[in-house]
Amino acid sequence: MKKRHVIALCAVLAIGLISLVSYAQDEPEKSQGYLIWEDHVIPAKAPAYEEAVKLHMGNFADQEFPYTINVFSADGYIYYWTVAIDKFADIDTLYKKLGKVFKNTDEGISDKIDEAYAGTYTHSKPWTCLWLKDFSYMPESSATASDETHDFRSWGFCYVEMGKQDELRAVFTKWVELSRSKNISRGFNFYQGDVGTDMPFVFWSISDKNSLEFHKNDEVIREALGEEGGELWKETEALLRGFEPVKGWYRNDLSYNPSEE
Repeated sequence: MKKRHVIALCAVLAIGLISLVSYAQDEPEKSQGYLIWEDHVIPAKAPAYEEAVKLHMGNFADQEFPYTINVFSADGYIYYWTVAIDKFADIDTLYKKLGKVFKNTDEGISDKIDEAYAGTYTHSKPWTCLWLKDFSYMPESSATASDETHDFRSWGFCYVEMGKQDELRAVFTKWVELSRSKNISRGFNFYQGDVGTDMPFVFWSISDKNSLEFHKNDEVIREALGEEGGELWKETEALLRGFEPVKGWYRNDLSYNPSEE
């Protein structure tokens, strides 16, 4: 558990969260801050890592930790832990609650969790991001990325050319408008990366029931967007220094939700 608490209390992340939450407080209904832990797991050790996560989450439940921790697994044996942060007070509360868990956990249990993680991952990377409603497309008929009945995820990691952030946002506004004009039934969420990311960095997230449904729907949506969608993608690519498509899954079996405990 030492690993998690050292990361969570890292000063640079505190600064990043303050930056994100400050932005979010202007129009709180249009944004949401997130703290992310990105674990790079050794493929052969993935089963052991997942057992360690379950043990870790069990301790959060025993300590009545009040924050939901959603876990996602992605291609390349990368696991993302996400915690939502709404306002300044949440930062202080999160740190205090993590400190309380650390303090109240029996040393034997703490050692057991540390031993379970040992040798299962190469490194853990903390970062922050902000969901922005204005650049997300959320039709009423579509389940958003927060819908836990949709296990499959597709992320598009966009590494933006320096100085092109505003232009890329304008392009995503076009994606929203085009999707709405074509009555596209599946939505997407837009996130802005902050501290801990290769800035400028943004990404989108799409959810679906499973991989098969995602690819079926992708073909239908691509056809519906037609040439306009193709031209808009070219406009998007022109503003990027790199693009990485990533597939993954929401892992309910590894996540922690205090309301369900």
